[in-house]
Amino acid sequence: DVQLIKLSEEDFETLEDHQLQIQNMMGSRYLSTFEEEVTGWQKKLSGVADVVTIMNEIQRTWAYLETLFIGSDEVKKELPEDTERFAGIDVDVRRVLEEFFKIKNAAEACNTEGTYKLLEDTQHKLELCEKSLANYLEQKRRIFPRFYFVSTSDLLDILSNGNQPDKVNFHFSKIIAAVDHLDLTPGATSTDRPSATGMESCVGIEHIEFTQPLKVEGRVEFYLQDIQDRLIDSLRDILFASIKTFENKSSVGDWLKETPNQIILTVSLLDFTREMTKTFENLQTNDQAMQAFYQSKVDGLVELIDLVRTDMSKADRMKTMCLITLDAHS
Repeated sequence: DVQLIKLSEEDFETLEDHQLQIQNMMGSRYLSTFEEEVTGWQKKLSGVADVVTIMNEIQRTWAYLETLFIGSDEVKKELPEDTERFAGIDVDVRRVLEEFFKIKNAAEACNTEGTYKLLEDTQHKLELCEKSLANYLEQKRRIFPRFYFVSTSDLLDILSNGNQPDKVNFHFSKIIAAVDHLDLTPGATSTDRPSATGMESCVGIEHIEFTQPLKVEGRVEFYLQDIQDRLIDSLRDILFASIKTFENKSSVGDWLKETPNQIILTVSLLDFTREMTKTFENLQTNDQAMQAFYQSKVDGLVELIDLVRTDMSKADRMKTMCLITLDAHS
């Protein structure tokens, strides 16, 4: 284990106070009497302030990048030069922290010869590593923009496990809103990639079956785009089928149970728009057309209210309540 360094607020205030006192001494007319001693104090206190400041920045960046450049196989594979550079940084930072822990004296540790120069060089190397990592992740995010919504650590875990879709599946709720995970069917052999057959929602209890299974293969940023496209296509197919089912439904309750909530609301709005258009057209020949349509909407709401009073599952009740809210506004 490595002990990190930190200067408490009280000690930092004392350091600034002593630096101010030294500054006043440097302006004294009696400086020549003890100039060498005062100059030595000034150098030591400045050394402590400079080293503590740069070390705080180094520790923060080093601790963040360590899990990525040392713990991520994806980063090691994609950024070999920076991984090698960080390995050297890791050795230097650990050595400096170990020396500080042995000395246990801020003034002595921070003014060791060559320490500040080494830390400046280390900070520059860390900036290079950080920039390379940011550029690499930006490339991935441009290919699959939903990666912009994923934290850096999660994104690197996704990229590192890209050839293991079941591990990527764990992060799916962070990639696409309201999608908890994919339904994966194992491949024919242990080395064969699985196929995505549908998805499970993390809002309520809802399953969306893909129109056709999708083989999860290739690089993760590409197959996630394919999955997103397949999900959109499947929802569109379900929507068209639901429009026809809605027109010929025998029972609202049965239709609600068999249809995803997003599709229910969309179909309801499409039907309202279509029927309202017909009503406006019929007004030319029937001045009671609007009143008749209004009454049909009221009757539909009453039917839904009666339905929600029956014994229903929590998910179906939520669907019905959403539809009641939408139809009430219509």
